[in-house]
Amino acid sequence: MPTVQIKNITFHPSIWPKMIGEASRDARPGDLVEGIGKEGTRFGWGLWNPKSRMPLRVVSHSLEEIDESFFEQAIRRAAGLRREIMRLDEETDSYRAIHGDADFLPGLVADKFADVLSVEITNLAAWQRLPRWLPLLHECFDTKRVVVGIDEDLARVEGIPRSGGVESDNLRTVKIREHGIRYEVDFSSGHKTGFFCDQRDNRRKFGALAKGRPVLDLCC
Repeated sequence: MPTVQIKNITFHPSIWPKMIGEASRDARPGDLVEGIGKEGTRFGWGLWNPKSRMPLRVVSHSLEEIDESFFEQAIRRAAGLRREIMRLDEETDSYRAIHGDADFLPGLVADKFADVLSVEITNLAAWQRLPRWLPLLHECFDTKRVVVGIDEDLARVEGIPRSGGVESDNLRTVKIREHGIRYEVDFSSGHKTGFFCDQRDNRRKFGALAKGRPVLDLCC
């Protein structure tokens, strides 16, 4: 397993360049690496990219060895939280499926819109792994199609190739439901992944407050 030395111990998931010591010669951009503390002891595990503004993205502080199956487990755990514990499917078919570091998947933000997965990639490691992750994401969230977004400037910094990887399916809009209301999400003009899924409770509350009243919309 490639290793990267961490000069200053921190439990923040993003490790700045000045906090990083030597990396082993076999540590390649995008690799899962073992983090080593100043005393030479294991500190955790992270995704490595020396070209990035944040070269090391820590995913676990486990002292036990982990491998790529860690991320598969993280996807299943994220789906279980949303579908079995929060039971979001009972009120909507659209919600934030994966939220980067919070779900132990740095570089990946994914929103479920009915049968479409809208994915935003922000680092090389996530881009490299998306072909392997996507079938499991579709399985866990009952999606079939995908829209992939990558910021061009960020891709240049991260060293993400312009070609290859997962390509978006040919679609522009999709109709979704939320609290019994139908919406149409337009991926060509949406902000980031398209629709502010986390505002669903506010939309329901506002609908109740505004029922039967004329409303001036100053935000759209």
